[in-house]
Amino acid sequence: MDAEALITYCATEQNRERIPTTDLLRMLQNEAVSQSELANRFGSSRKAINGQINELIEKGLVRQTSNGYHLNGAGAIALRQYTETTEAIGVDTLHFLATSSNRLAILRALRQHPARKAELASQENLPSRSTIRRTIDTAEELELIYRDTDGDYKLTDRGNTVLQAYNTLVRAFEQVIEKKPCLRNLDVECAGLPVRALEGEQMVVGTPAKPLSQVTELIEFVESLDETEVDHIRTFSSYFDLRISKAFDPLMKADTRIDTISPADALSEIPTVSEGAEHVRQGFDAENVHWKLYPGELPLGLLIVDEKWVVAGPKLVSGATEVSGTVYCSDPRVVDWAIDLHKTYARSSHDPLEYLIHEFKSLGNNLLNKMVPTQSD
Repeated sequence: MDAEALITYCATEQNRERIPTTDLLRMLQNEAVSQSELANRFGSSRKAINGQINELIEKGLVRQTSNGYHLNGAGAIALRQYTETTEAIGVDTLHFLATSSNRLAILRALRQHPARKAELASQENLPSRSTIRRTIDTAEELELIYRDTDGDYKLTDRGNTVLQAYNTLVRAFEQVIEKKPCLRNLDVECAGLPVRALEGEQMVVGTPAKPLSQVTELIEFVESLDETEVDHIRTFSSYFDLRISKAFDPLMKADTRIDTISPADALSEIPTVSEGAEHVRQGFDAENVHWKLYPGELPLGLLIVDEKWVVAGPKLVSGATEVSGTVYCSDPRVVDWAIDLHKTYARSSHDPLEYLIHEFKSLGNNLLNKMVPTQSD
């Protein structure tokens, strides 16, 4: 499926047995929902729900979890891009464009050269005279075109804006499709990723047959960095890999500031013996290394090098059981987005000791509440 076909899929009105695609995506954006619960909420059959969900999974927009179905990063990004376009040009206008390639062809032809209906009908790549007439009539109602004093049809300023917005959406969906191995493994918190900026950027893909290709490429990338020129490293790290960690040694020893955020449960994965434990100890002792714990899951794996590079991929890449991808990007829009995301999670994260004290106090309070009966009035 190409980008315009995906837009059409999202825009097409469904029959009674099918939920509008964007309504279904919005329902799955905030929580995981089971198949039966979806059927109850939308008044649809489980068979119809199952068919739509399978389509969305195949398109890489939805994932199945232990709690039901949930939007993934690709779905969240696509939904945001689609929603922003409808807000800018209107639902009816986007539906008009997306549900017929003939309409787009006519408007694009008029943008290139104003023409009359008969002249349009004479062009080989355009549809019949009756189709052109219906398209022209509706486009006039939507204020996309007008007829000048010479009798030629031209795009209005709004028509040019609408066509540009549609083309922008196409480019965004092209990247959603092309970078699907990466984006479908991100979480919905990555909906704001400026996906069009990923065009032309490198993606390293890992497969079950080559599960370590992403790790190997990441290590090589980190080792290629000149520690004398790098001032600041920011990361999201949801697991410990000694090979990756050791690749940062030259940066750590060069006093490069390293800000790492890990989920709180990463404490249980810290090696306590052998080479891994010694490497962790060195990191704790280094004044330029700042490690914080986030009380929840992180939305992706992330590496930011100064304000120059972003490496974005799945939270876990070693031992991959499905196709996944890691994107390497130097576009400033993506870099700014990644830095803002890192800062957002940093504000809700804590130093390990501070986190443990907080958890200990919470545990003590819970035990106290259980031991001391609540006095009734």
